[in-house]
Amino acid sequence: RSSIGIFIGGNKYTFATYDDDCQVGDYTFKCVSAAKNKGGAHLVMTPGGYIVICVFDESRGQNKTTSRMAAFAL
Repeated sequence: RSSIGIFIGGNKYTFATYDDDCQVGDYTFKCVSAAKNKGGAHLVMTPGGYIVICVFDESRGQNKTTSRMAAFAL
């Protein structure tokens, strides 16, 4: 994990991973994963240049895999 991060909705997320060549089907995305206590976020840049942010909270039964796949589906 990195010591730097991002604030989303007033919560601090620490950058965990970066992948500038994330292949999903026929598409290539740039992906950043960030973590916080009992949760995290995925920031995905689409081929069209949009940034999709999906957050998850494990205390609400959400998980990182479902969150990441939701970001790609958008």
